[in-house]
Amino acid sequence: MDYFKYMDSVGKPNNFIPTGITTDHYLDVIEICVKAYNMETLIKRLPEPGGMVDDIHAYSRIACGIAALLSNGRIPEYTDLWYSMMDALCNDFYRQLPPNTLDFALKETMLGFKAMKPYVSKEKQEYWLSLLGRIDPFKNFTNQHPFHEWDNIRNWNIYAMAGLWLLETEGYADSSAFFDKYWEHQFKYFDDNGMYMDPHNPMLYDLTTRVQAQLIPGYGYRGKYFEQLDEYLKKGALASLFSQSSAFEFPYGGRSNQFLFNESLLTSNFEYEAVRWKTLGNARLAGMYKRAAHLAIQSIRKWLDAPGVARHIKNMYPITSKFGSEGYGYYDKYMMTLGVFLFIGFHFSDDSIEEFPCPAETGGYVFETSGHFHKLFANCGSYSIEIDTAADFFYDATGLGRIHKTGCPSELALSASSGELHSLRYPTPGAADEAMALCPGWVEDGRYVFLGSCSKKENHSFAYVRNEYPTEEAFTSFVDSFRHNLISEIEVLEEAQDFISFRINYSGSADVSEIYTLSSGGVVVESVLNDSRERDILYLIPAFLTNGIDESSITYDSRKLVVSSMGFRYVVETDGTIEETRDILGNRNGLYGKYIAHGKGRGIKVAFSLEKEQEI
Repeated sequence: MDYFKYMDSVGKPNNFIPTGITTDHYLDVIEICVKAYNMETLIKRLPEPGGMVDDIHAYSRIACGIAALLSNGRIPEYTDLWYSMMDALCNDFYRQLPPNTLDFALKETMLGFKAMKPYVSKEKQEYWLSLLGRIDPFKNFTNQHPFHEWDNIRNWNIYAMAGLWLLETEGYADSSAFFDKYWEHQFKYFDDNGMYMDPHNPMLYDLTTRVQAQLIPGYGYRGKYFEQLDEYLKKGALASLFSQSSAFEFPYGGRSNQFLFNESLLTSNFEYEAVRWKTLGNARLAGMYKRAAHLAIQSIRKWLDAPGVARHIKNMYPITSKFGSEGYGYYDKYMMTLGVFLFIGFHFSDDSIEEFPCPAETGGYVFETSGHFHKLFANCGSYSIEIDTAADFFYDATGLGRIHKTGCPSELALSASSGELHSLRYPTPGAADEAMALCPGWVEDGRYVFLGSCSKKENHSFAYVRNEYPTEEAFTSFVDSFRHNLISEIEVLEEAQDFISFRINYSGSADVSEIYTLSSGGVVVESVLNDSRERDILYLIPAFLTNGIDESSITYDSRKLVVSSMGFRYVVETDGTIEETRDILGNRNGLYGKYIAHGKGRGIKVAFSLEKEQEI
């Protein structure tokens, strides 16, 4: 799409109300993250003299979050603890050899150091830096060749380069040889939209990699790789701006999704770009980025202010349940990740930039990623949707995986799909292992088949379970049981401020067409089976049950299903016949009842809307 043509067409209404968010609000969020950790427990975690930090990845992030607050006049009672943590961290780096997580930890340690530098004695500064200066990037970092094959050198390596550059700005490293070895390799992984292709192209790892990379030019790098890197960062940020939902959240898709730090990365990316475009003299685009940054961090307050303790993922289940979390997505690491990733944006933020309406709230567009990420976004009339056209079986389902409306709970309709093998990556206790999305289906060999379970044969997920099968034949049989070779074509039919229409044609493992329309009245999907066989179409409708605390009431008849929860109603209407099943589906946000609409013939129409209870 033509980003700049669209943005030039957007005006600021007379009744426009700024969010009122400033960098102080960012500090408030960081403080919530720090206070999620018990101070006495952190003291007990300090290593014995000569010992090593227990988890340098998480520990460096906690230390950075404390430094962010101390350097801004908050939590002075943590001062001695922070000094002890820095002593421990700086003594660890040069002693660790791969495999380790130093690739991440150096950046965090340096950000904390830079924040507190004005308040630390010269002697202590030199002591810490002299220890960090003993790091040999070619020996101490993990994600590099020859420790890994070249194709596996991805996001970790860019984290490491960011940390190394931050150390160089203090005069205790030389990044030139490391940059020469890796930047040309890394540039191969940015697509035409400037999105970074980490293995298997999860949406989050595009954004997080770009945000770490922006620290390098953001802290003054103007070397021989600057112009190419800067151009990718500029283009990638535009893709993020147009994929932000109308609930102002980051897209779903792939690993590490639905954690709150997703939005803190979005905020930090947008704060960086707001300053860029202010410097370039484009106050309108600077204001759009500023507005989008504020709305992104505002969108996660629900989970930060949750009963009990602040959550680190977008559900209300107890932290100990690990509902929806990958094994590596534990609270100790990812709660503070939210804070330190937001601190990146804090550094770049300019509160003098005035907000301007951003694409997520103005709508009227369709944005399609490259085929590497296979996502489509549409936004109109306060509604936004996200569609995955070739899902990863271990995380997502093909089809309509998100319907958001401004001001409505994002999980009530659907905020993220889930793949039929998702339980092998993250748990959703109480749910069946089935693909979950809003999508058409059909009967084949006496069983229901849905578009959500169709994708491409090169789907990477299978490699994770290869060792569970005793023979190659058994593994091949498992792989062949899935519906592969899905092909999709997208055609935009109408794209206006108040109405959007587009068609998706699927072929290969599914022979179905869908026409989507979006307006202020909601989202309408018309699905048609294209094959010549005489069979009725189906449509899968997940209906919200609970997010761990909030529950729903569900009513339905043959044509209409209503889900009420959290003061809102989600309404699904169809020209088919709605059937309730006893199955329960799950995604990272919670549990959903499984309903199926049965069409009469090859076509079915389904309409979706969200409203406050009192407005209906």
